[in-house]
Amino acid sequence: MLKGKIIKGIAGFYYVKSGDTVYRCKARGIFKERGIKPAVGDAVLIEVLEGNDDSLITEILPRRNCFVRPFISNVDCFVIVTAVARPAPVLQTIDRFLIMAGRADTEVVICINKCDLAGEDGGRARKKAFEAKCELLEIYSPLYPVVCMEGISGGGLDQLTDLIRGKTAALAGASGVGKSTILNGLLPNAAME
Repeated sequence: MLKGKIIKGIAGFYYVKSGDTVYRCKARGIFKERGIKPAVGDAVLIEVLEGNDDSLITEILPRRNCFVRPFISNVDCFVIVTAVARPAPVLQTIDRFLIMAGRADTEVVICINKCDLAGEDGGRARKKAFEAKCELLEIYSPLYPVVCMEGISGGGLDQLTDLIRGKTAALAGASGVGKSTILNGLLPNAAME
């Protein structure tokens, strides 16, 4: 038996990292019978099956926390990503993530992305994005660490890296806010689309 961590789950297959090796695994049928679904972030025990491309998850170790959406576990830090524009920030979505993180006793970092689209000078869209950035800072910076990022140039990436160093961090946010761009900045080999 090997101990590892689920790093990806796709179509009933789970990719478990143990040491420097990643194993493609299936979960034992007993988990489905008991209504237990393995989550990305789970610490697991696996049985490597000789002569078979797939290994087998035999046990899911106790979880420190678990989130339903996104379905992940054992998170130290929740990075809530929003954009100042394209798409516009939705405070209810940010607050919903904050509530989930608070209930799971998980640290939070708020990442305001696409700040390069905001400015006091310029067209109407730039001014509107600037106002959105100011509002987000006013609401959240007294309560949480906030990082202003420029997705394309990578501005703010060093600050975010410092805040999550040594932690299991999860990025969450609406579609199009720049989570993949940020992840590619943090882990250049990830090649996220």
